[in-house]
Amino acid sequence: MSADFLSYVAPLKAAVARKLFAELETARSVVEDVVDPTGSPVFDPASGEPYKPRRLAKQFRGKAPGPEDFASAHVEIRTGNKKRDAALLASFGEDSRSVASPNYPAIIVVDRVLAIPYGMSLLRGLPGARFRPKGVTRLSEEWPALLERIGGSKKAARRVAKYFDRWENGEADANKMINAISHGIQTAADADLDLLLVGLLAP
Repeated sequence: MSADFLSYVAPLKAAVARKLFAELETARSVVEDVVDPTGSPVFDPASGEPYKPRRLAKQFRGKAPGPEDFASAHVEIRTGNKKRDAALLASFGEDSRSVASPNYPAIIVVDRVLAIPYGMSLLRGLPGARFRPKGVTRLSEEWPALLERIGGSKKAARRVAKYFDRWENGEADANKMINAISHGIQTAADADLDLLLVGLLAP
């Protein structure tokens, strides 16, 4: 099975993050409704309605929809120009970490299977997010707390891997995604950088 999606965690200087995120926001994106453990839509991230993490956490109670009901999101950067696509990916920077996956972007699964069910504001159901240093500070507190509630990074990775149907590297890549987020938050916090998180359709 091929890897159809890429997830990026990129600590970046504010000006670079702002420019890159603006470009991603103008690209074509697919944003499906967030669904609850029964597969019922409970939140439309693209509608502009307020994201209410506590209300959603009460509905999810730490549970997530099964792989058969999962709804996803991603940004498409296929411009038809391979050099331009490659340049865009390179702009995530040397300190970024990426994870390839089938079915869905791994970071979207993390958001909708781990973060939202436990009331954490990560991507808020959207395909990408930019965090300024103040937001990174919040993440540096909330992300480790989330992993602790779930039972550790390995258990979190096993939850994510379930959504990569028959992907031989599923659990290893899910673990890579969890570690990439942890590394990105720490790197951005240490250097007072912005942090960019995004799930992409692989060009």
